[in-house]
Amino acid sequence: MANERMGLNATWAMAVGGMVGGGIFSVLGVVIDRSGSLAWAAFLVGGILALATGDSYVRLARHFEEGGGAFTYLRRSGMPRIAGGVSWMLIVGYVLTISVYAFTFSHYAAGEVGLGPAGTRAL
Repeated sequence: MANERMGLNATWAMAVGGMVGGGIFSVLGVVIDRSGSLAWAAFLVGGILALATGDSYVRLARHFEEGGGAFTYLRRSGMPRIAGGVSWMLIVGYVLTISVYAFTFSHYAAGEVGLGPAGTRAL
């Protein structure tokens, strides 16, 4: 399994699914509310930042020729303590992201079946 590699289609689907799949439904209203007619620019900047991040990870993966993401890259660069800290920040960030998705889902679901604010909290 260590030698298996994801193809372009699988990688693309995973990235789009992670960002657009839940993210767009969670932030679209907030972005439009805050940015108004410039919402497209906010999403453009976000897309550019996502591409830059992806490019950085691709370059690091090619350089180190080993999977493991940020933890591995920092550890192999001689920064094991920073690697551990970054790993925990990523884990907390992922948990918070999933929490936002769950919160958004509860609002959509409660609104769809007419449960109101109490139903949203219950979900």
